[in-house]
Order: sequence, then C-alpha cells, then structure tokens
Amino acid sequence: MLTTHELARLCERLGLSAEARAVIDTIRSSPPARRVRSAAGNVSVRYPSRKMGVVIQAESHRVELAGLYEYEHDDRTLEFYDQPPAIKLGYEAKRGRQLGVWHTPDYFVLRTDGVGWEEWKTEAGLERLSETMPHRYIRDADGRWRCPPGEHFAEAFGLLYRLRSDAEIDWVLQRNLRFLADYLAVEPPPVSKHAISEILALVRDEPGLRLDEVVGQLDEARADDVYTLIASNTVYVDLQAAPLAEPERVRLFRDSDVAHACALVGMTEPAAQNLSTAVHEQLARASPADLREANRRHAIISPYLAGMSVVPGTTPDRTIRDWVTKWRAAEQIRGSGYVGLLPRLYQSGNRQRKLPKPPWPS
Repeated sequence: MLTTHELARLCERLGLSAEARAVIDTIRSSPPARRVRSAAGNVSVRYPSRKMGVVIQAESHRVELAGLYEYEHDDRTLEFYDQPPAIKLGYEAKRGRQLGVWHTPDYFVLRTDGVGWEEWKTEAGLERLSETMPHRYIRDADGRWRCPPGEHFAEAFGLLYRLRSDAEIDWVLQRNLRFLADYLAVEPPPVSKHAISEILALVRDEPGLRLDEVVGQLDEARADDVYTLIASNTVYVDLQAAPLAEPERVRLFRDSDVAHACALVGMTEPAAQNLSTAVHEQLARASPADLREANRRHAIISPYLAGMSVVPGTTPDRTIRDWVTKWRAAEQIRGSGYVGLLPRLYQSGNRQRKLPKPPWPS
C-alpha cells in the first residue's frame, strides 16, 4: 500500500489533476460497491492479497481471479481495488437511442505508468457483447478490445479505462502461481540456513540446472525448500517459461541477470557445447554488475543488430556504434557477441565463478 507521500509523488509524476486525485482518494477509502455472487458458469472467489493486506473479490474464478494474480505479482501494479463505485457510461444503443447506464467495473488499479478502471471479460463474451452493444464494446484496428464510453468517462479526469480479455492471460504463469500458492502465503514454510546454502550452491555452480536435477542432488534440503526459495525470488525461475509441475522443463538461476546472460549466449541450449573455454571463463569472472550492464547494452543495440529502424534515444550514436562493433567482433572471434558487451570491470575484484564451468576439460 502506498503512503500519502508516495501517492502524491505518483500523481505528480503522472501529471494527474486535483479532480483525479479526489477520485483516487474516494475509491481508496470506500468499501466495495457490491458483493459479487456466483452465477451460471462462474464461481466467485475471495482472494487474500498480501500486497493489499485485505481480501479481494473476484466475480469469476477463471478470468477475474487470473487478473488478481496478475495484479498481485506484477511489480508495476501498486494497488488494486475490487468493485469501485459505479461510473456512468453514455453511448448509442444498437438502434440509435442514446443511453446512460451505471456501470461498476471489476477493479480500479494504480500502476507505475497509469491509473484507472479495468473490466475483465472472456474473448467469447466480448464477441457477443460487440454484437448487441456495438458502441460500447469494439475491437480496434490493432485487434485490442476497447470500451469508448468508459475511456471517455476516464479521460475527463486524466485517468484510464481498460477492457481486458482472457486472451491476454499468461496461463503458464497463472498455473505456476497457483502451484506456489502455499509458498507465497503470508507465513511460508520455514527453510533452514543449511538448506538455503545447499540449494544456492547448486544454482551458483551450474546456472540453468533443471529443477528435477536440483531436487535429485539435494542432501538435507527438500523439494519444498526449493519451491519456497523460488516463491521468495531467492532463486530465480522464469515462471512464464514452463510449468513447475513439469520439473524437467524448468531451469533455475541465482538471479534474473544470470538467467538473461545464459539465454543470450545459449548456455542452456545444446549449442553451448560449441562455446569456447575462453567465453566460459569470461562469463565466469563477470560480476552481477557486469552482467546487468551487458544485458542493458544488449537491450539497446538489439534493434540495430536486427536491422530495424530505431527512434533515437538518450544513448549517444557513437557509443551504440562502439557496442555493435564489439558485439560483432566478439561474435566472429570468440563465437559469442555477448562477451563483447561485458565491461572490463570483471578483470579486477571478485573472481568467484558466477556461470557454469565449460562442459569439457580445460
């Protein structure tokens, strides 16, 4: 939950008016406008949110609950409120009559990049609604569902109105969040210091080790300990990549920077066998700060490497050209362009291995 000062800074950064701030304050201080109920094909649920510190309603265990999981685990989502006070929508009916209807959106959401109302529907439901209410529910030229009267109401306050479809939902992530539900609890299962050290040692020594391999190599630690560390982000897993229920497809890393670096050099793929010992050694000596900087540089130059037209940014053209040259030279000479982006800071300081040893004798 945001403090008064944090909320004021968010509103200032987004350029929100005093009227918008008044709307936000009203919603934050109001109870849900209605209690959701189960209906044919839907089962309403009550979700205990750690982020909000209260129980949040979801009208459907399929779509709205998936939205709640997104809000709960998305770093950009700061706060979310179910069943905010009703807003009035004005639009033209299918037969041309002007309508004014009161509408209670599913949620009101505060994000780092915008604030406003969100309504969740199934794709099939939106298709039907667009037939019966063509001026309230439309699909735009980019294929996105929109609610023009909702957007018009929100724009008067400088806020947003978003129509969300189940087609947007990442079902692998949803499945994994449900799998980790017990480990994401307010009081997750305790993990001993020895178990933490044992698991982290495995992941540090061989980043990208599969989940089934990690569990198979445990001595005193248990599989539950691994899942607790994944849930707390002490060990990094891309929860959008593969279901945790299929451990042979899940790879573990010390953090996201190491995971991204391994992906860029193909270290978790069979082709990693072709990487030279020198490349492995350079990556092994790289510090977490080195990897973060190389990842940042790659994100900036990747459009140039792909031959895409790029809108100029804050990085000087000369610097970008230098990074591209280093990428291509390292790719040609060492077989990995990525190592050309590593700062030379790795030549001093901590020499402890961060990435896996070469898969062949030195």
